[in-house]
Amino acid sequence: MDEGFLLKAKDFRKRFSSKALKAEKVFVACHIGPDDDAIGSLIAAYFYITKILGVNEDRVEALCTGNRMDRYSCFEGYEKIRFVRDIGRRVENGFVLFLDGSSWNRFSGEEKPNLSFSACIDHHDSEGELHDLSMIVPGFSSTAELVYHIFFRDEKSIGKEVCEALLLGILGDTGNFSYVNRENKSVFRVAERLVGEGNISIQDFESKYEFVSEESFDMFKELVVNAEILESGNWPKYICSHTKKPCVDNNVSKEAASMFISYIRQVRGVPWGFVITPRNSNCSVSLRSLPGSVNVREVAERFGGGGHDLAAGCGFEEVSCGDAKDFFVKWLEENDYEGYRHRFG
Repeated sequence: MDEGFLLKAKDFRKRFSSKALKAEKVFVACHIGPDDDAIGSLIAAYFYITKILGVNEDRVEALCTGNRMDRYSCFEGYEKIRFVRDIGRRVENGFVLFLDGSSWNRFSGEEKPNLSFSACIDHHDSEGELHDLSMIVPGFSSTAELVYHIFFRDEKSIGKEVCEALLLGILGDTGNFSYVNRENKSVFRVAERLVGEGNISIQDFESKYEFVSEESFDMFKELVVNAEILESGNWPKYICSHTKKPCVDNNVSKEAASMFISYIRQVRGVPWGFVITPRNSNCSVSLRSLPGSVNVREVAERFGGGGHDLAAGCGFEEVSCGDAKDFFVKWLEENDYEGYRHRFG
């Protein structure tokens, strides 16, 4: 582990802790449509602030724009998260720690309010916003690993609840370690400690939360039926699908999309693709690609989204998923692939 990074992590912890202890109220937030990394990071950060730093729970609020998801109910600390229509007005003039995202629009659909202090921990390579304090390290395995190094690395022992929360985030954003490379291999040492101190069997651990609803499975079946392998301009072949269903529960859409996404990079000769599902009156687009094919982060950023080079997302407002798919395909036909080729290093 680079010594410079560790010094920055310690400095972040020192400055954040000093400010948080003096703050009248501390808000900890993760992005809209949270994934495993966002939820795990949120639970762990909340635990650090309340249990290790010692800020009274009455002064700390964990927030997320959206609806509660049953799959995470097995994690201790998840019950502390408040899922609200939008965090925007709730954090006005507040002290806020943003996790797993740096741009305000990842957390809220409302206009950004004035904040007394803004801190951020993130591992995405998308252009974000200025914060009073930030630890943004693109290429890191996950935000959960960053949270570990900042808040827990120097602790003599880590409780089981934190071990499980951090491991949730790490497993989720590394695809069960399949996305790990020589640049972020340090995650293995972190996982070794979490598994050991938490006395965790990964197979048993995943079985507690890796499930979907029947409604999600029904939408997944529709996505499979609607799937196509297409060619547009000089872009590599891609697989895409969308649902024709109108607005459904956002968690149903998210779970169905997650299942379909796992197959996008599995078809020989088809290195990338996307799936479009409804989110309220809008459409959510999830993109995935293999190394050396398409930089989907740069594609997503053209539509106001972002993410990682090989896993990203964006959205379309007030259109059907079918119309969004047609628009996206047309955009591919009108734009040159060379500007969006994924390049190593």
